[in-house]
Parts: sequence; C-alpha cells; structure tokens
Amino acid sequence: MTEKIRVWQKRTTDILPMSITIAELYCYPIKSCRGCTLRTTEIGRMGVRFDRQWLVVDDTGMFVAQRSAAGMASASVRYA
Repeated sequence: MTEKIRVWQKRTTDILPMSITIAELYCYPIKSCRGCTLRTTEIGRMGVRFDRQWLVVDDTGMFVAQRSAAGMASASVRYA
C-alpha cells in the first residue's frame, strides 16, 4: 500500500510545461439542445459554468434526448 501512494504522489507532481490554443469555445446549457458560442467563461470544479446544467423531461419526468426528439438539436439557448 505504501508503494502505491508514493507512485501516485510522484505522478501528480510531474507536470510538464505545455501550451494550448483554444480555437472555439461552446457551452450546452440544456442537454441535447444547440450550444452557445462563448467568448469567455468561468471554469469551476464541475467544468464550464452552466454547461449541461438543465435538461428537458417529459410528463412522466423522464429525460428527453435527441434520439427521440430530433428537433431539440435546433432549439437555441440565449442568456438573458
């Protein structure tokens, strides 16, 4: 057990320098609906702020997906 802990600690401290470029940034506030292009965003412990925070349910409370309602893909979202 002690050996595994040492290996894990070593891996978390071995950070290699790197550079990335973000070409486009999207957020999908409502799961299965069209996304929004973002210029900036906040990143929290759960990821991009508001990303997939809401979902559509039917009358019985079951999640509605694009597989059963293809029109959801064209439903746009706008922040007020």
